[in-house]
Amino acid sequence: MSQNGKNNALETMQPTLAESVQNAVNSQENAAFLQENAAFPHEVIMTENAGNRNGSGSFNIHDHIDKLTPASKKGYYLCPVCGDDNFSVAKGRNAYRCHSNLCRKEDIRNAIAPLTPQAKREYRQRQSIPKTRTQLDLAAIDKSRHIELKVAEVFEQVLNGNNTEAESAVELATWCKEHGADKFTANKLFQEKVKELKKLKGDDDEKPRLLKEYELIKSTFGDRLRFNSLFKHIELDGQEFPVDMAKIEFLVEHGLKLKSNRQDLTDATVKIAKLNTYNPIVEYLDRVAYQYGPSTAILEGIAERYFGTLTPIHQITLVKFLIGAVARAYNPGCKLDTALILQGAQGTGKSSFFRVLASEPWFDDSFGNASDKDERLKLHQAWVIEWAELETLFKRKDIAQVKAFITTQTDKVRPPYGRVTETMRRGSVFVGTTNQSDFLTDSTGNRRFWVISTQKDIDIERLTQERDRIWAAAVALYKLEVAWWLSKDEESAMAGERKNYEYHDIWEEEIADYVEGKTVVSIPEILENRFKISPDRHERKLSNRVRDCLLKLGWEINTTTARHLGKPAKVWTKK
Repeated sequence: MSQNGKNNALETMQPTLAESVQNAVNSQENAAFLQENAAFPHEVIMTENAGNRNGSGSFNIHDHIDKLTPASKKGYYLCPVCGDDNFSVAKGRNAYRCHSNLCRKEDIRNAIAPLTPQAKREYRQRQSIPKTRTQLDLAAIDKSRHIELKVAEVFEQVLNGNNTEAESAVELATWCKEHGADKFTANKLFQEKVKELKKLKGDDDEKPRLLKEYELIKSTFGDRLRFNSLFKHIELDGQEFPVDMAKIEFLVEHGLKLKSNRQDLTDATVKIAKLNTYNPIVEYLDRVAYQYGPSTAILEGIAERYFGTLTPIHQITLVKFLIGAVARAYNPGCKLDTALILQGAQGTGKSSFFRVLASEPWFDDSFGNASDKDERLKLHQAWVIEWAELETLFKRKDIAQVKAFITTQTDKVRPPYGRVTETMRRGSVFVGTTNQSDFLTDSTGNRRFWVISTQKDIDIERLTQERDRIWAAAVALYKLEVAWWLSKDEESAMAGERKNYEYHDIWEEEIADYVEGKTVVSIPEILENRFKISPDRHERKLSNRVRDCLLKLGWEINTTTARHLGKPAKVWTKK
């Protein structure tokens, strides 16, 4: 080939200046497109035979570019799937992407396929008569109404299950394009209806995350997650659940990946468990009552059978104690202001009787200081409470507090899972044991204590066998509304029994001799004249001792101060 031929061939292969400029622009735009999508490389779609517009069996976006609706932003189109104006196409390359919702390539291709090319617009100069403001408003209203009707039509297809949300969105976009309607307004109306539908179905994307996770926990565990109202803890499948570690427990043991914070998940777990609150004592009583029926024969002679006592009031008080314990289980906080005390020789099984009767998990013998707030929580975590070291409670300085505490029906305590104190109704009963014979020191408050004397060793093995039937019988009496308090006559009988266990001060006989035949006396008079104690040594302890003796002897104090033996004093008179 001659030199001129070679030059002509090279000139033919070289692009014109305009083509070079266009190629440079395309390269810059493609570079910008790739740079913009670099953060989402998996979402940029490169189809087969990219760049080959005539490739067999391939999809090339440029073959369908005339089906897309241009957006207001230069170089962007309305996405054929979601309708957002954030769909871009790379020039000269078979790459495209929805920047708003990251619509999938299959959905985009399926949405574009049924569309028809847009009609070419012919622009010509024509003289038009400007519309009035009223005409423009009416036209806008008319278009808005048409959009609303079309949105309702396509939404109905979703509602009936004839179309998917994406298919209806494409149909709506096509209609807007063909009728010159506002695509953005139409899509907004459509999405609002879809959102409302999701709310009705309960799959609202706008639900707070904590609410979604609350519903997930609830649906996963159901009534397997329970709140034990006796022990005040959460249980899962009958075992105590560490609610303060709920988040990691749900993840490690049950595979639930929850994103709410630890405290929120703890609160949610407690709330769900409390929907399934139960009391194990009540469940036990219901079970034995169903198993053994309404028979009460097991209670006949129960005091004699276990304690060897034939005293009728002992039989009565023991049965009423059992009914009262059942009442506290079924109706926490009900009035029960007495305590049952077993008095007898050491080692006869008095404490074991209460332990076996209540069963080990529901018995507590560690209760001590009644003024300690932490100790009070024990009253709400057991059924039968044995007051430890009962003898020390009957000192004069403590007995008034003991009486008031026994009669209290509620306590303000902070539960283990709680952050604030709660008012809890007592579901427990008090018992006590002693081997002393003169432990009752307050003649005015002894009525709070029912004392039964044990005359023999208690048959604990037999009690273990009979326990369920004993409680079944007590439930039967409770449901028959048998009173768990003493009648007036029964209280008189118990008062006579209590006198056998009252403390007798040696001063009592001395004072009884001194007041014989008198109608009015005073404490200073007795201390000075009977015991020869000078007024400067009249301590409160001595005055209280004389007072207790006078009360036991049936004297009462006058509420007013009078002159007695030439001195002002509070006087006592015989009842």
